[in-house]
Amino acid sequence: MAFRIVALLIIVPLAAGGSCGTTTPTGTTTPTVSFADDILPIFISRCTGCHGSAGTGSNAPALTSAEAFAAIVNQASVQRPDLRHVSPGSADTSWLFLKVSSNAPGVGVRMPTGGALSADDIATIRNWINQGALNN
Repeated sequence: MAFRIVALLIIVPLAAGGSCGTTTPTGTTTPTVSFADDILPIFISRCTGCHGSAGTGSNAPALTSAEAFAAIVNQASVQRPDLRHVSPGSADTSWLFLKVSSNAPGVGVRMPTGGALSADDIATIRNWINQGALNN
């Protein structure tokens, strides 16, 4: 009987859409990253100066609150058409992650141009992408 109660305590919250984050290869759990609460604040504070509203004449994706998700998730990069800005589940093949995490992204310069993101912000972006780049 005790086994059934424990199993229900684990299965019911997950079946109801709950999330416990993701487990890394080392066995630690990474908290679930929220697009609205964790990713957009990075974009707004560090990126929208150049990546403002669509229609500004730039090929760069708009990273404003209203446009960011649709502009980057599963959208091909203009600079690297062989890559999507964000490939859900794969930060290592996502142009956005390569641009913010590498000093030599292959095309153009590291973003943002005003100075690199913090290691924590880069990790947050990586985790969001690897967790499926959800619009949550």
